[in-house]
Amino acid sequence: MESYSIPISFNFAPGDGSYENTERFAFWASPNTMQWFKTRGYILYQRSLDESGDSSFPSIPSKVEFAEAEYPYACYDTETVELPETPVPLRAWDMTGKVGYAQDSLGRHVAIKIVPKETDEYRILQFLNQQKLETLKENCVVPVLELLPNEDFWFAVMPRWAAYIDNPEPQYLHEIVTMIHSLLKGMNYLHEHNIVHGDINEGNFLVNHISDMHWRCTKRSRLRAKKSLLYALFDFDLSIMAPPNIDKKDFRLPAYKSWGSFNVSNDTAAGEHDYNPFILDVGSMGVYLCQNYQHMTDLLPILAPLLDMMTCWDLRRRFTASEALQFLEDRMAEISEADLASKIVLTKPRDPYKKYNECDRWENLSPEFVERWQAYRETPLPWHIPLLRRVCKTQLGTLIVLRTRAFVFKFTSLPRRLHRWLVPAKIAL
Repeated sequence: MESYSIPISFNFAPGDGSYENTERFAFWASPNTMQWFKTRGYILYQRSLDESGDSSFPSIPSKVEFAEAEYPYACYDTETVELPETPVPLRAWDMTGKVGYAQDSLGRHVAIKIVPKETDEYRILQFLNQQKLETLKENCVVPVLELLPNEDFWFAVMPRWAAYIDNPEPQYLHEIVTMIHSLLKGMNYLHEHNIVHGDINEGNFLVNHISDMHWRCTKRSRLRAKKSLLYALFDFDLSIMAPPNIDKKDFRLPAYKSWGSFNVSNDTAAGEHDYNPFILDVGSMGVYLCQNYQHMTDLLPILAPLLDMMTCWDLRRRFTASEALQFLEDRMAEISEADLASKIVLTKPRDPYKKYNECDRWENLSPEFVERWQAYRETPLPWHIPLLRRVCKTQLGTLIVLRTRAFVFKFTSLPRRLHRWLVPAKIAL
């Protein structure tokens, strides 16, 4: 194998999803890059620019119309979206330019991501690469097949799966339960190993079926209905690998690290000076599940207490990842196979504009069910939290509230810190 490296000179700031990535796209299309990967057993996809934007497609055409999944590799079909030009099967898109697609020596489809050295993302991918495939399959995390060194970067090779796991719309209740169960298992596995995902959203969940058909894929509907699909978490660009000896309940980060698109559950929207990223992960997952399924609680009542406890404003009450998973698994045992196999007939439409904290998920549930799970129901917000959140909608308001809360916290914790200094903990010898 040739030992030369290929230069990577473009910016790689974590979370950089800018769309001005001509230099990155050129990197993947470069003959030097293609040859480098070819000597390591991977044939990069060919790049294309058509009406749908910048994409790439397999260099080795498929000889079959449908290929069964062989874990960790996805199943795929060669149906295509109808376009004016000749359709191309199995196209792939990545607007960031951080990921390229390829086929291995057996024609299996993989995704290859550029990862800077000495980052938490690399350490997480290295950890996953060391795990058994059966473990990652059971715990719903996309495996890392290989890590290829290249100067100050690594190329992480993973099986190519597809995003937007609930497209097309699920048809049966068991499909929704399976997807939620898989996502909670994946989050719990990461948290068990002190990994904070940090960017939980629908684009970072994958299904092991790839196709050029994104929104009208009848094959995926049939595969999902037959319980033939797997779901998993991926993308650790913004993830944190916490120290092995930390207590996850007390682990804190400065509040500014949650700002932007990550604080969807409002954990730091009222001027909090720090936050727990493990709890924020749970809140983010809860908000995603609310956006997709909170209108279905009359069909699947267990969602009401589950979603309330994953998104509740009182972070001391909020489920941990393990508690959310355990709650769901306990309730799943109470649902009959006949109910799970029932077809989804909505009694109310999904409202994409109704936020997680504006929906009454207990509406139309039986009095007996509500009474049984009353302790899990979200409680009203204290008056001061909405007030602080309104103040913090401005930059100046955020600064004032943040500094005030930080000062009060330090002042009120002074006696406790003084006591620890004057009366040190006893050490058993």
